[in-house]
Amino acid sequence: MPNIRDFASAEELVVLINLEDTNADLIRKGLSAIERLKILREKAYRQLKILKENQETLDVLKQSLIEDTEQTK
Repeated sequence: MPNIRDFASAEELVVLINLEDTNADLIRKGLSAIERLKILREKAYRQLKILKENQETLDVLKQSLIEDTEQTK
């Protein structure tokens, strides 16, 4: 079975990491799987929406990082 990380964008990986951390916190708080799923789903949609709304800014930042990396070589 393929790993979701192999097909995810950088933005999706950031959201996934955040969701994993949130899920661990919710488990420690004793929330049921259904309660956690509802919270995690809402958080994922919210984070992805914010990332998509700011895609142009993210693209500029990525390009800047690439250029900075190439200059330091």
